[in-house]
Amino acid sequence: MAPGGTTMYIVDHDNHKVRHVAITAAVLPAPLATDTLALLPSSIGVGDQMTAWRSVAAAVDAQALTISMPLETANTAGMNPAIRALLLGAVGLSEQPGAGPADAHTFSTSARRGLHAITLTTTYLPPYALALPALETLDVASSGALTIAAHSFGGLDNVTCINCGASQGLANFSGVGLRSSATPGDLSLLSASGLFNLTGITTLDLTADDLTSIEQHTFDGAVHLTHLFIGGNPDLTSIHCAAFTAAQQPLLSASNIDETGNPPSSWRAGCPSPSATPSYTPTPSGTETPTGTLTGTATPTYSTTNTHTPTTTGTPTYTPTTTVTPTYTPTTTGTPTTTATPTYTPTGTNTPTGTNTYTPTTTATPSGTPTFVITAAAAAGLSKSDLFSAALALGLLSVAFIAALLVTTRRCNRCWRARPASSSTAAAAVAAAATVTADADATTEVAKATSDADAADEHDGVAV
Repeated sequence: MAPGGTTMYIVDHDNHKVRHVAITAAVLPAPLATDTLALLPSSIGVGDQMTAWRSVAAAVDAQALTISMPLETANTAGMNPAIRALLLGAVGLSEQPGAGPADAHTFSTSARRGLHAITLTTTYLPPYALALPALETLDVASSGALTIAAHSFGGLDNVTCINCGASQGLANFSGVGLRSSATPGDLSLLSASGLFNLTGITTLDLTADDLTSIEQHTFDGAVHLTHLFIGGNPDLTSIHCAAFTAAQQPLLSASNIDETGNPPSSWRAGCPSPSATPSYTPTPSGTETPTGTLTGTATPTYSTTNTHTPTTTGTPTYTPTTTVTPTYTPTTTGTPTTTATPTYTPTGTNTPTGTNTYTPTTTATPSGTPTFVITAAAAAGLSKSDLFSAALALGLLSVAFIAALLVTTRRCNRCWRARPASSSTAAAAVAAAATVTADADATTEVAKATSDADAADEHDGVAV
């Protein structure tokens, strides 16, 4: 054997020859399947296979099978990769974790490698349930409504036809009742379903799908979409003015959106521009608290009738305090100008009221001498305590004078009784002497009171 394994030398002993043999390797072609294998009606369980490995056909028609449980990997295990199409009846699908090679899948490895077309009837497309990397054509029907979820079309990167017939690039859900929930016309998960990630899908038909509204983000991310059919939905009364924009659908123009059979819509006019001049009426809110301080001087005037009349002059001061806090939240761009000038005119009369009564504790008998003393003391600017002391001294002096007068009168009476009645001149002299004595005593008491007042003022630090 020559190096490389492509040449072999054989010795022919009988013929005395060396023969050269060239070894060539040829790969057998893949089996050509042209027929459709129709499976007989039967019930398929969780672990049952639909076909054996030796079954070679272009397509397998399994619509007669009854699959009561959600489709599992074991049901398509052993399927020959030569089978390119699989036709299923009504089946249930289960959610899968992803579309990667290491993730669990609904179909077996051989089926995911060979299937290019699949037909089925279901009511719900769970996330990644149809992750078939080689799939090109998907025919899905529903019995009433077809509910989609996030990543329902995940793992279908090569799909170019969904219910398209012979029109490549079309995803036709007309009359299927496509929705995201049990609510008819709900397309809130259409953008997240992965449908707009399919580069081979450029046309979407949602005719007669019971649509009621199209929100702003319903068709977000439809970068490959060039035509859209949303007609035949008489309840479609709301289309957001920003549902179709160049940023979200760069290849979709307004002229390629068909609304035949729908109520009139206004989204083509675009969203209204916000008003540049907001309407705003400032309403200042505040509290005004007038504060006043009454200041004045009181000059009491005393008279011998023992009444006190205060005279007060007051000058109120007023300081208004105003807080203005306008609240305003603009909804557009603009700078409102607000001028709030609170005005306040105080009204009212500030009349101090009060009663200052002075009640002496003694009974005063007005006379010339005490009136002079009190007036002089008041003119000298003595304090109230000094005036009170002077008045008290005057009262005591009056009591002493009366007591002395009574004593003198008794003595005189005794003298008159003891002496003859002709001695009236002597009695008058005695009375005059008593009067002089009383006056001298009064003068002495006033001088003493004045001296005490001076001493008190000096004690307080006041020079009299």
